[in-house]
Amino acid sequence: MGVFSVKIEVKSVQMTQQLSIEVVVDTGASLSIIPQETLDKIGVKHLWQRQFTLTNGEKIERDIGIAIFNWNGHEGASEVIFGKSEDKPLLGALTLESLGLKVNSREQKIEPGEMWLLKLTTKDCPNG
Repeated sequence: MGVFSVKIEVKSVQMTQQLSIEVVVDTGASLSIIPQETLDKIGVKHLWQRQFTLTNGEKIERDIGIAIFNWNGHEGASEVIFGKSEDKPLLGALTLESLGLKVNSREQKIEPGEMWLLKLTTKDCPNG
């Protein structure tokens, strides 16, 4: 897949302030990265830390929070990495899924995707 970028809006769960930011779409990354100063400005709270392995094998830790993302009216909450100055802002796979979006790699754009839900009835469950 080629690298491309999109503009998204990000806000805190309290939804008090929203900012637009250009991000690289990266389906190889699970979580999105937004600069720490942006997340701090809109009130996203540091909730925990996670360890990540870089492509060179180096291990790093980053703060994680929860933010609301919006792209063309598709809105959803997702974990977000508080990016450092050396981190490129990006939109990861889990955020794309939470927004109900998919990547059209041929046209290098994101677009609405179909969201699926498994419907189980009590007769389908072994202990139901």
